[in-house]
Amino acid sequence: MDDSSDNIRVIGWGNDEKCTVYAIEVFDDNVEYIEMGNEPNRIRQYVNDKHHIIFNWDVQLQWSDFNGIAYSKNDQSLYELRYPNNTNYINQTHDLRWYPIIKEGELN
Repeated sequence: MDDSSDNIRVIGWGNDEKCTVYAIEVFDDNVEYIEMGNEPNRIRQYVNDKHHIIFNWDVQLQWSDFNGIAYSKNDQSLYELRYPNNTNYINQTHDLRWYPIIKEGELN
């Protein structure tokens, strides 16, 4: 689920028919808050002093409903939770990670 070089790491997540919990640790000081979930279950959580964020919903969400985006204090999108682009092979447990959002004109 995560990699030691990731700026946002998944601590863990789980769900059942009544709830979903998703916990992450943020190592990038530029991340101010993260939004996750689909409407009407979209949640915004701010990074705390320990750089942990725990999301919880009172409904069951699948990973494809997370739609996670990490933002700066200026509301600029910095990272997104997704599978890697431009690949033919995906490891479902390892490759669903927080990837930097590359803006037009920026280099990888």
